[in-house]
Amino acid sequence: FVDDMARYYGAEVAMYFAFMLVFTRWLAVPGVIGVVLWATRGDGVTVDTDWRLPFFSCCMVLWSVVFLKAIRQSCKSWALLWGNEDLELLHTVRHGYKGVLTKSPVTDLVQLCDPPRSEQAMHYAVSALVTGVMLCVAFGVMIMSMNFQGYIHGPNEADAEGLEKNLSFFYFAALARYAEPGRIFDPTGDGDPYLFGYITLVPVICHTVVIMFLNKAYRGVAERLTVWENHRTEEGHHRSLMLKRFLFEAFDCYIALFYLAFFQFDIIRLRSELVSLYTADSIRRVLTETVIPWVV
Repeated sequence: FVDDMARYYGAEVAMYFAFMLVFTRWLAVPGVIGVVLWATRGDGVTVDTDWRLPFFSCCMVLWSVVFLKAIRQSCKSWALLWGNEDLELLHTVRHGYKGVLTKSPVTDLVQLCDPPRSEQAMHYAVSALVTGVMLCVAFGVMIMSMNFQGYIHGPNEADAEGLEKNLSFFYFAALARYAEPGRIFDPTGDGDPYLFGYITLVPVICHTVVIMFLNKAYRGVAERLTVWENHRTEEGHHRSLMLKRFLFEAFDCYIALFYLAFFQFDIIRLRSELVSLYTADSIRRVLTETVIPWVV
């Protein structure tokens, strides 16, 4: 399957699906361990009171280390199988690079040199500014979503946790009131007259959809910014592009988890938000990468 994709779409596209294939298979290991721990738990024991939880955490750490080693080996095998001609091009001068023609003091020949450092610095500064603005938009969406879910509280509320007890810059009463007891987004579901309590998932779903569209929009922005930065080699261009996308998408997806962990110190809601985001994103990936292409 992956070899067919490599021949049809190219190694770059096939490498992503090869990674997802190995990653999905390796998830069976922690899945089996989790099912065994769940099936052998005692009466009244939950994930918060199970004394074996540190053992499972250690297993996940070891699994992560071994998985990284395995996926690197697999990537090298696929690169060797599909050919590594593209790797040689990474160190060549990038097509579209705009340098300055100057005479070499050594060879007395005209050669292509980098533009002035001040010009490059300005390009990097603009890239950082544009990325920062889009990150602010993503952060604002996250704050709205968490207010709708009732995760953020005012400093005078009884449910305030962690640093919220002293200050809460991100609390907006106009949004948070919809998560109050008996209201439409009440986490208990008591205020939902339409979807039997499942309407409380609407903020999470909307947050996930907005993340998807922001990430998609930033991909084009990041590509244009990277081209404008005028990197000399393909390797430098790819590294800069990957760095932008990684920082943006990591911040966009996981800033809510950092807020719950390091601002509220709420492990229960942290786990709930992580499970919700991971489940919704998994469904999105199955639909967009498997179901829709198969149907179309």
